[in-house]
Amino acid sequence: MRNIWVAIVDDHDLFAGNLAMVLNNTRGISVVFLASNGVEFFEKLEKSEKVPDVVLMDIEMPKMDGLDATRKLKKTHPEIKVIIVTMHIEESYILYLLKLGADGYLFKNAKQRELEMAIQSVYDGDNYFNDKAHKATVKALKRKRIAKPNLAAVGGPLTTREIEVIKLICEGKTNTEIGEILYVSKRTIDSHRLKILRKTKAKNTAELIAFAVKNNLFSFDQ
Repeated sequence: MRNIWVAIVDDHDLFAGNLAMVLNNTRGISVVFLASNGVEFFEKLEKSEKVPDVVLMDIEMPKMDGLDATRKLKKTHPEIKVIIVTMHIEESYILYLLKLGADGYLFKNAKQRELEMAIQSVYDGDNYFNDKAHKATVKALKRKRIAKPNLAAVGGPLTTREIEVIKLICEGKTNTEIGEILYVSKRTIDSHRLKILRKTKAKNTAELIAFAVKNNLFSFDQ
């Protein structure tokens, strides 16, 4: 199996250099290039012989920040996975980057093992969000209302009830708790959950949150 090709976009040279050294010494991962901002990243991407599978993207950078770079990359190269690597935990950042299509969210103090897991997860087609990012997103989703369902998911259109269940799952509710809230049995919720996972192709709550945000299932209360 070939290596996972990774690009690092960060304007802190010491951090980026140390990160590249760690990853290049990790079995199955190779860093193809480093860039200090979004502009330099796209210049190097155009010239690089190897297209990165995964990009580790900082947020605050000169010339073109991580928000604009992620937006542009997901339009021009949607197959490239993006993991945001930052110290920001603000809900607005996390939700906005999810809507842009970011595949993962890590903090710069993450352990090496978690970084490796995140890279492997997004490379395999999953989403990866650390515990703090996940909790911040759930907190934000608890303030959301259900939007008018107009989404035709892969396995068929989501029903209004399924969207209600998704919202409650994203809030961290168990199947038993959801059943009590919606006045139905746990078995009914079990069935809804299976159908939802099949339709959305989500494997866990983190991926379901990413799906909900990216597809505008919820909108903020005003």
